[in-house]
Amino acid sequence: MTATILIIDDDELFSNTVSFVLEQSEHEVLTASSGVEGLELARERRPDLVLCDVHMRNGHGYATAQALRERPETKGVPIVMMTGNASPFGESRSRISGADYYLAKPFAVDELMDVVRQALTAKQSEAQRSHHVIFPSGPSRVS
Repeated sequence: MTATILIIDDDELFSNTVSFVLEQSEHEVLTASSGVEGLELARERRPDLVLCDVHMRNGHGYATAQALRERPETKGVPIVMMTGNASPFGESRSRISGADYYLAKPFAVDELMDVVRQALTAKQSEAQRSHHVIFPSGPSRVS
């Protein structure tokens, strides 16, 4: 499944490495070095998935995730929060801010790809469910 994935992280080496891995799986990758830049890119390009760092020099990933959830065009996009300072509090705060998944850095390529697959599969399943129209069955009229 090919998807457009947005990476929001101010660590250029990290972003480039993750981009390379995702591109090897034939995904289109967009990168942003700040939450503001990421929000603009998400609005313009409407990615299928967002990978967002928690701690960035120019803003906080939690605020970025929350802003993505508040915008109609990105409301349903899965968000993976990534952090080098993993904690139960951080995972909980990520979920409250709107993230769907949480990855502790450093992570293995297999871990990354598993989360990407899970997120994209869940998004695809949700899209398929929303395209089905269910008509409520009302009482039948008998003549």
